[in-house]
Amino acid sequence: MNPFERTPLSPYVQLQELEDAYAECLIEEDVRLLGQLWKEIRELRTQLSLPIYDFVTPAEQRM
Repeated sequence: MNPFERTPLSPYVQLQELEDAYAECLIEEDVRLLGQLWKEIRELRTQLSLPIYDFVTPAEQRM
């Protein structure tokens, strides 16, 4: 086993990392990346049968 090989993250950890990155993009108002992250968050939440919270942020309103 390669000690530098990354162990795959659980879907819940992946979701938390995506949501954290989304929050950082909101703060920085990186609209381009927000859209991509939101798409990935929605897909992962659907896979995990978790609710999807649709809301429009001020940054998204300016798109």
